[in-house]
Amino acid sequence: GGPWIGAIEVGNTNQFIWSSDNSTVVVDNWVQGQPNSPSSGDGAMMSCEFTFEWMDRARDTQLPVLCEMTPRAKCPEQFTEVGDSCYYVGNSAVHWDAAQDYCRILAPNGKLVELETIEEMYLVQDFLNENGDSSRDYWTGAEEQGRDDEYFWASSGKPVIITNWYSGYSPDSGTDGAVYLMSDPYRRRWNAIAKSYANAYELCEADPADL
Repeated sequence: GGPWIGAIEVGNTNQFIWSSDNSTVVVDNWVQGQPNSPSSGDGAMMSCEFTFEWMDRARDTQLPVLCEMTPRAKCPEQFTEVGDSCYYVGNSAVHWDAAQDYCRILAPNGKLVELETIEEMYLVQDFLNENGDSSRDYWTGAEEQGRDDEYFWASSGKPVIITNWYSGYSPDSGTDGAVYLMSDPYRRRWNAIAKSYANAYELCEADPADL
């Protein structure tokens, strides 16, 4: 016995390709006399009996598997990995556009934080409790985009569905607002204000997959 690997036979040709991208198997390690299975479309496995050299077997054979995945990229410099993303707490009180530009400069596809799940919302709150300033407000990437009291995530244009509004939140009549996380006494709940407001700080997000 031994584990399956990702090489599969093309028809009944004894020629093998990698199933992930259909590229030809160039470097191999077959047991002498292999591949030789009479069936077509076989898979390749590593034989324990032959010091893990390869043998071909019908693909419905029950064998363990040997998996491979691309290693997860590390966060950009200055960012901290939290859950599936990377975050950075800024130290400058700026208006929304300047905060967004700053995040874009910091990392490839960097952006103001976009809280798209409840899990992420709580993870970021905990991250801010440990790394942020409790007295500061922090910008998010939610903006009105010309529609009164309808918010969208700036990087994707997707509507903001999951929210965490401050109990005293009251929408204004403008259409140039953006959402910020309120200071710690308000438990980082959401409020909205004109993008020109210059007393909130950068809270940036970057996806390791974009690096």
